[in-house]
Amino acid sequence: MNIVIFSNELEVVGGAEDYIIRKVITLIKNNYKVIVIAPAINDFYKKILIYNDIPFIINEKLGVSPKYLWKKDRRNLLNQIEKEISFCKWDCIESHQVYPMLWAELISVRLKIPNYIYLLSEAGNYPVYYKKLLNTKLNNKMLIGCNSMTIPIVAKKMGATIDDNNVFLNISVFPDEIKNQNYTIDIDKENEFVITTIARLDKYYVRYLIEEIAQVSRTESKPRLVLIIVGSGFYETEFKKLAQKHESENLRVIFTGTLKPLPKELFQITNLYIGMGTTVVLSAAMKCPTLTVDPFSNKSPGFFGEHTSNFAFTDDTSKLKNFSHYIMDVLKNENKLQSYSEIAFKCFQSQFENEAVLKKYKQIISENKNIFCEKNVYSISLVEQLQSVLYKLVGFSGYMKVKKYLIIKKRMLLNRDNWY
Repeated sequence: MNIVIFSNELEVVGGAEDYIIRKVITLIKNNYKVIVIAPAINDFYKKILIYNDIPFIINEKLGVSPKYLWKKDRRNLLNQIEKEISFCKWDCIESHQVYPMLWAELISVRLKIPNYIYLLSEAGNYPVYYKKLLNTKLNNKMLIGCNSMTIPIVAKKMGATIDDNNVFLNISVFPDEIKNQNYTIDIDKENEFVITTIARLDKYYVRYLIEEIAQVSRTESKPRLVLIIVGSGFYETEFKKLAQKHESENLRVIFTGTLKPLPKELFQITNLYIGMGTTVVLSAAMKCPTLTVDPFSNKSPGFFGEHTSNFAFTDDTSKLKNFSHYIMDVLKNENKLQSYSEIAFKCFQSQFENEAVLKKYKQIISENKNIFCEKNVYSISLVEQLQSVLYKLVGFSGYMKVKKYLIIKKRMLLNRDNWY
């Protein structure tokens, strides 16, 4: 089978980006043909694609809605893509929200092949803006969630009923990516309890994690707590200032920066992992007790495998508790950690192991569903209509400059006490 993947920008190193690279490598190794089409791809991911002989197309205009372009420019771009992928016959498309799924739909109409939309996130208002497109995909089981809660959350936003259409495909990870690298952090295993998190440092939960671990450190005198934060991002400076404010004799915070690939030694020294997204699954694969983070509330529904089997979402908000609740519990009952690590690993093996996920993926895309929604691609919100006018006035580079400027200004103008 031959698959076209329409992706968002592969510019930062993160869970969704890693998923796409893992997916195409897995498909290639299983004798699929794959091409990746994206608005941007950084050098790190380019090298991986080139090394694995995976073709890709980069066009920055794919980073905006097709409606933004003049009709002639839109037609020329579609012609160009169709020509560049004409070296083989394609069977289907996998596309991601938001703008890639729109361009993919237009190409699917031209090639007369199905476009399966794989939702890598539940965030944003796109389900409201594109509910006609998404609802058609949902009703025909061509809308796929990345965990069991994705489709229910998105369907609720667009006022749709799910019926039996909750199709989801867990994101698999490759534990063999994590290797021994002689990586060292000075830890006193006898007297220190290590909590690790891996995240882009624009994730709000990191602030709460620092504050709540500091709260626990003031309550519990032993063992000394060590928080290791792996990653970099927009709020890195603020997080470091916050950590410095809370550090004490009973708490130290270590910022490692981005570690790529992740060293096995990091997980070997970790007593408790706390995080969200694919890092949760990686931690479970490394047999770490893994506490999940709900991205909407920045609280935790509990331990992976024990209380939840997806990245962190729960349909029962009453189950959400502060991180400090779970940290205090395992500090007082450390024997629970071994049980949580075993349960997490079993959950990884049964639901996230690569071969099991690939088998389900084949089942989902095996049906040739030629159901097209070209008209729904051009139905955009009032906000996007205004953005479309701006785009036509100043062009792509001018539009992106204005957009980035406004995003930064919005963040800077937030109340200083709530900069997160």
